[in-house]
Amino acid sequence: MQPITLLPFHLSARLHFHLALGVPVHRLVKAADSVSVCLSKGLGAPIRSVVVGSEAFIDKARILRKTLGGGMRQVGFLCAAAYVAVRDTVGKLADDHRKAKALAEGLTKIKQFTVDSSSVETNMVFFDIVDPHISPSKLCQVLEQRNVLAMPASSKSRYFARSSWPYWERRCS
Repeated sequence: MQPITLLPFHLSARLHFHLALGVPVHRLVKAADSVSVCLSKGLGAPIRSVVVGSEAFIDKARILRKTLGGGMRQVGFLCAAAYVAVRDTVGKLADDHRKAKALAEGLTKIKQFTVDSSSVETNMVFFDIVDPHISPSKLCQVLEQRNVLAMPASSKSRYFARSSWPYWERRCS
């Protein structure tokens, strides 16, 4: 009888740390042979993702990255920032999620916006501007006057609740 050969399993997700609330991240990724972890989403690191895997996998990944033109010199400062983001920010995500939920619930009380607050599980809040008199750019200007930075994209807006925003602390705590 032929032995069964399993294909390597790579886990690539943007929200490992967000989804891990109450579950250690190492348990979520235990079955994977390799994992990419995004450090910029919610953690504020200046780089996107890192890849984790066996030594052989990482060796192949480095060769492939360089073959495709990727690679940086002197990335120690980026690594240091990523380390600080993981060390100092992961523990704050639960509070960010709580604040995002509070924001979504508050938006449900404002008739110019619609939001499904039950869909808010991480630090992202998606809402619609239903008042034709409010443009995304105008909303962003008003928010900026109150020390909240946002980017207009369309009538569908996305907001990230971050505990590191001092204005958010003053207004919503």
